[in-house]
Amino acid sequence: MFLFDEATIGGVLRAFADEARALWGGHCSMRDVWAVASRHNLAGKKGAWQPKSLVDYHPAYRSEGASRSKANLLCRQFQKAAVHYDAARPPAEVSEMLAAGVSGLARAHGWKAANDRPVTAHNVWSALAHRDLALPRTVRRLLRDHVLAGTAVWEEAAWKAFMGALLPLFGPPPQGSESDIADLCAFVAEQKADLADPARRSTKQVQFDDLTLRLGSIHSVKGKSVDGILVLESEVWKGSSADEQCIDLTTVLPRAFGVTDELFTGVRLTAATNVFVGVTRPRELLGLALRKSHSSAVAAAAQEQGWTVIDLTTKVQQN
Repeated sequence: MFLFDEATIGGVLRAFADEARALWGGHCSMRDVWAVASRHNLAGKKGAWQPKSLVDYHPAYRSEGASRSKANLLCRQFQKAAVHYDAARPPAEVSEMLAAGVSGLARAHGWKAANDRPVTAHNVWSALAHRDLALPRTVRRLLRDHVLAGTAVWEEAAWKAFMGALLPLFGPPPQGSESDIADLCAFVAEQKADLADPARRSTKQVQFDDLTLRLGSIHSVKGKSVDGILVLESEVWKGSSADEQCIDLTTVLPRAFGVTDELFTGVRLTAATNVFVGVTRPRELLGLALRKSHSSAVAAAAQEQGWTVIDLTTKVQQN
C-alpha cells in the first residue's frame, strides 16, 4: 500500500516498480505488470486537489479513446506492434497486430482472399501469396526493418520512406480510393510519447530499467490474469451532483479492511465493483495507492493484516 500526497503522487509508479523489481529481480522483463485506475482519461481541475484519473500519476498518459478516430490507422496499429515488441510481449501478439494492419491495407486496395472472402489478419499472408509467392516475405522484411527494428512509426521522415517502399507492392489504388488510402496511411504523431523522456515510446506504458509497467483503465484488464497490478486511487463519476461522484479507494477500502461495515449503493457500488475487478487480477503482486490524508485507519488495519505500507510523503521529508 502506497501513501502519497500532491507533492509525491508522481513517485507512485516508480515506488511500485521498485517493489516489483525486489520481488522478481532479473525476471522483470518477462512479467506482465499493470497500473490501472477507474478513471484513466483527462479530468478537470475544479475544486480541492485529489487524484481524479491515471493522468494525475503519469501526465504523459493518454487513453486510446482520446483519439478513437485514429485507432485503425496503419501507423497507429504498427505503433502498438512496436511497443509490444519492445516490451518482449509474445511474438504471436506482435504478429497479429502487424497482420491486422497489412490486412486493412489490402482491403483498402480491393484485394480479396480465396473464394472471394475478405482479407483478415488470419488469412492475409495466404492472400498475398496468392498474388505473388514472394510478396509475404517481402512485406514481412519491410515490417521487421522499418517497424520493429527501425523508427518508422515514431519519425515522420522514416514513416514516409517506409510507405515509399510498402505501397508500391500493393499497386496503384483503385480509382476513387486514393484519398481513403492516403488517410489510412497517414503518419500519427501524438503517440510518440513523453517529451521529458524521448526514449519512452508509448504514452500507455512506462519503462523502469527492465520492467515495463503498462497503463490503462481497470476495464482494460477485466477478465485478464496478470503477474502484478497497482490499483491507483481515482474518481468514479456518474453525474455532476455530489452523490454521483466518489474516489474509489477512499470509499471502498474502509469496508474492505474491516474499518466500517458500510453497504454500498449507487456510485459507491460502482466504485466497489471496479476495485474488486482490479484487485482480483494479479497472480503475485498487488499494490494499492491512496492519499495519506484519507488513509490513517485503513493503513493501520492493513498493517495488522500483513500488508506492507510505504509512506512516500515520509521518504520525501527524510530526503
